Amino acid sequence: MKPLIAASLLLMVIIAGCHGNTEKTREQTGIKDSKTEEILDTILLRQTIKHYLENSDQNPSPEGKIFASYHVLGINSNHDTINAFIWAYIMDYSPGISGPTENTGLSLPVKITLLRSNEKFHVHETEYPEEGENYAESVRDIFPAQFHEWIWGSEKYETIQLLKEDVLEEATAYYEQATESPDRKRVADSTIQEGPRMEVTIIVPEDLPGYEAAMTRYVQTGEGSDPADTFNFIKKTITTSGTSEPEKTCAQLAADQIKIGGGPERATIIHFKIHQNTSYIVFDINVDGWLGSSVAIAKLRPLVEKTLLNFRGIDKVVFDYAPE
Repeated sequence: MKPLIAASLLLMVIIAGCHGNTEKTREQTGIKDSKTEEILDTILLRQTIKHYLENSDQNPSPEGKIFASYHVLGINSNHDTINAFIWAYIMDYSPGISGPTENTGLSLPVKITLLRSNEKFHVHETEYPEEGENYAESVRDIFPAQFHEWIWGSEKYETIQLLKEDVLEEATAYYEQATESPDRKRVADSTIQEGPRMEVTIIVPEDLPGYEAAMTRYVQTGEGSDPADTFNFIKKTITTSGTSEPEKTCAQLAADQIKIGGGPERATIIHFKIHQNTSYIVFDINVDGWLGSSVAIAKLRPLVEKTLLNFRGIDKVVFDYAPE
């Protein structure tokens, strides 16, 4: 059994009560145990899970706060032991000039086991899939077979987008209220109005549409030269919030230039580390891809690699997990 831990994001789910404004949320109320017909998906249960996701092993940034939401795949019970199979979306937001700023987060399937006593719930343990090549096997071990297709398929990305919107909405409301509170106004105003901004440089194709079209043909047919070698790349300056990890920020901004079809709108970094002048980086679509995702990966990797190699101290980029 493994504890729920924080990872980079990006991040990587719908909650009742605080998040009751979507159709998917309303559809999920009243989930029953398959044997006893007892309604398990209660508001109290949801509040317990949400509180755990936001307050377990996550470490927010100095000015940040963890916000979470989730989508219920299914719930079952054995007497007073309840298993909730969910897709969780967790994000650390800090106050920013134009709204909450994303720091690090998680988007992943989780099995949460809760114990019920005196009509109260307590999280007993959590399980989540392993990263990398063992991901698929661990999903099979943790989750019932009826959830595998949804976890591996592309249908979930619509739900994840709704979860992201829910969490952002909650974070926005939280920080707006913070600026209006007399007790917190001075701190909040200082953070929002005087928050650091910085210009960063990424490397992109001069003709991005042409590059994307050429890379699609190259990946699908294998004919011709690699567009990453034949297209002209230029520097692009972007103003963003201050960050303690400019390399990771630039890598994400470079990847954001490529819009992805068939899945999420953009790829999100889930692992990033610099070790011995080598940058190790993994995107969510590397471990949670779909039919055709290889084209999106091929498009964004040259942008990310060229951007990172533009940093002093980075001589090599590896699209894999850093060695332990």
